[in-house]
Amino acid sequence: MKKWLKITLISLGSLLGLVLLAFAVVCWLVFTPSKLTGIVNSLAAKFVQCDTHFEKVDLTLFRTFPDAGLQVHDVVLVNPCDFAPSDTLAHIQDLTVAVNVRDFIKHGSINVRQLLLDGVDANLAVSPEGSSNFDIFPKSEDTTTTEFKLPDMDLRKISVQNLNATYLDQKSYLDASLADLSLNVKGSWQDTLGDADLKLCFATLNLA
Repeated sequence: MKKWLKITLISLGSLLGLVLLAFAVVCWLVFTPSKLTGIVNSLAAKFVQCDTHFEKVDLTLFRTFPDAGLQVHDVVLVNPCDFAPSDTLAHIQDLTVAVNVRDFIKHGSINVRQLLLDGVDANLAVSPEGSSNFDIFPKSEDTTTTEFKLPDMDLRKISVQNLNATYLDQKSYLDASLADLSLNVKGSWQDTLGDADLKLCFATLNLA
């Protein structure tokens, strides 16, 4: 490689690093954890039909580089149902969702690229009539509540660590529990699963 080209590439790389650093500082000053936490809690009240609370929300750039994301601490979803063994539908200690920065800057679109969860406890239940405690998003025909719409997804990485879940289906007479699940998926897919590497392990799986 010619010397002038090497120097040019190094200079451009350094300039890009400075721009990203400046962007991170500006985002941190504008979107403080307290502001982000308030925004996310407010949005959750509009899009989720159960008691939902986010303890703390941080902007993350370096952990999810080259994507930008939100790291949420202590997510709690509470949905009391007579047929469910627990009022708590789910508790997530740490949740990170990262989006494609380029798509957001150029087109204003939110394209999810990474989904990271750690420390998940879920209690899923279905009544004898078929209703469930995890049916918490508005239906399209519900005119009183804003319809929930998932963002576009081009997932490159999914990581789930320390997941514990129970599933009680009184309609199908199924009682299952899962403990210490770890799931890591790397690849690229949108509507259907494409090229991906999957690593799955769990300590305990009980079916009854």
